[in-house]
Amino acid sequence: MGAIAFAPSDPRRVYAGTGEGDSNSRLGVGLLRSLDGGTTWRLLRSTFLSGFGVFDIAVDPNDPLHVFVATGVIDYDTFTAFGHLLESTNGGEKWEARRNELTWDISINPTDPMEVFAASYDGLFKSSNGGTSWQPEPFVQRQVNAFERIEVCHAPSNPNIVYVFAAYYDGSWRYRGGVWRRSKARGAFVRQALPPKLELKQASYDWCAAVDPSDENVLYVGAIHVHKGVRSSNTQWEWENISSRDSGDSIHPDQHHITFSPADSKTVYIANDGGLYRSPNGGTQWTSLNEGLAITEFEYIAQHPDNLTWIIGGTQDNGTLRLKGNGVWETIADGDGGDCGVNELVPNVCFHSYYDMGLEVSESSGDRTSWDWVGPGSVEIPSLFYPPLESRHGIVVQGGAIVVIAQMNQLSAIESGRILWPTVHLPQPDYPILQYCTAIWIRNEQEILVGTQFGNIYRIVNEFGWREAKLVATPRKDAYVSDIYVDANQPGWIWVTYSTINAGHVFLSKDNGARWANKSADLPNIPVNAIVADVQDHRIVYVGTDNGVYRTIDSAITWNDFSNGLPYAIIGDLLFHEKHRVLRAATRSRGIWEVTV
Repeated sequence: MGAIAFAPSDPRRVYAGTGEGDSNSRLGVGLLRSLDGGTTWRLLRSTFLSGFGVFDIAVDPNDPLHVFVATGVIDYDTFTAFGHLLESTNGGEKWEARRNELTWDISINPTDPMEVFAASYDGLFKSSNGGTSWQPEPFVQRQVNAFERIEVCHAPSNPNIVYVFAAYYDGSWRYRGGVWRRSKARGAFVRQALPPKLELKQASYDWCAAVDPSDENVLYVGAIHVHKGVRSSNTQWEWENISSRDSGDSIHPDQHHITFSPADSKTVYIANDGGLYRSPNGGTQWTSLNEGLAITEFEYIAQHPDNLTWIIGGTQDNGTLRLKGNGVWETIADGDGGDCGVNELVPNVCFHSYYDMGLEVSESSGDRTSWDWVGPGSVEIPSLFYPPLESRHGIVVQGGAIVVIAQMNQLSAIESGRILWPTVHLPQPDYPILQYCTAIWIRNEQEILVGTQFGNIYRIVNEFGWREAKLVATPRKDAYVSDIYVDANQPGWIWVTYSTINAGHVFLSKDNGARWANKSADLPNIPVNAIVADVQDHRIVYVGTDNGVYRTIDSAITWNDFSNGLPYAIIGDLLFHEKHRVLRAATRSRGIWEVTV
């Protein structure tokens, strides 16, 4: 979900936009509308909203049917932005594109809804006729090559005052940020003092602003941290970082939204990568509101082969977490939590990664102070943000454009610098887009399979050393290999899944990769991200998709929805606990779920 808005004149009417703008999501399928305060919802489909992320929704304060939506997505292969500023006058039944440009933010004058501002990829725009037509509103007094993000907001207590919070590249392509203020209706925007030490490097991802509802001279802006600015009578600004302090209360970084209690403007709510926080006094003190809020984004999980209650998992921006059977998840490593693994032969030895290449090892089941960094070295290896990691048969493997492989019993030597990680380079195309590893399966101590974003499957064999990645096949060309599963009980069987839509998502080879069959059958046309099989019955296979889990009981002749109480969420990883016959699903933003099968 990208945004949500209540109609000010009818709080029973709620609009919610599918597809998150901040994550550059293409998963939008339309607008959800509720007429009973969120109890029931109806999906309003539109070609304007399909395949886009939603950044903002704004509702006319006097007309609950008059709605604006800001959408957009960036193609990072071509660095091209797409999106719309949409308007509906009938509650989302029909949409008009008022501007065909990626749009981040919308602000409607609460006392004069004819005045609307929109912050877009090509600048700030204003409508004086309720959204029918738009004119550029200059606010940067120098040449701008490109905008990275813009937020705009009216001061509720005095809507003549409008603030703009922007990140941009200037005429010399230097990265800049700024705050501007309009002090009267139809007046010009004047640049204000910027918060000291404002971090701009993630502006495209975390960027927000809000004005204190009762004081036009108090402005909150959020980037990596939250800064509160108070404007004095002599027009000077005093800024304070209220989210990351050397002492006292602090909250999670990476800010996405700021709002206030309708009953008390000093009660501030902040939404960020760590969840939801509340301050009763304008940011002096903070309380976490995350207890019982199951919204953790697990990227990967690993489990103990014997102990059912022991799990570790990497989470987006919230570290690597561990569960030991007491129902409490503890943080065992900070930062971004990536892929992780367990030595099934010696289960107290486990592994975790952050973002980019490199991993840490623990020999005490992941205790927080037990981790040692083991590389791979200091070599820069291009990779996914969260590169895949596998540990099985006494081997640890991590893959980017180069696949690195080590025996588990050599990791202490790697740590002390006595040996280097053995490396295998993936074949690279002639053009500048690198081929990198997206999935790994360790078949045995002598053979590894890897998949790439080009759809290729490579085999790496230990023949007096790990030397070469040889192409096995390309079941689906130019598509993203999301997972590989080799059935140990069915010699020669290899399953491969793809997360790229509009073609086959599940493929099976019964002859060790020589020939492949599309086994997607009646699966929906959505990404498939993970696959596991029942070790007691090879015909039973589970796949994790962008909308739950599906199961086949006949080797993929047919598939059936096996979500079985799961929330509507992306399933990023699946595990099958062989000893206890438990299937586990790691979701993107709804935690980890399990079912006994």
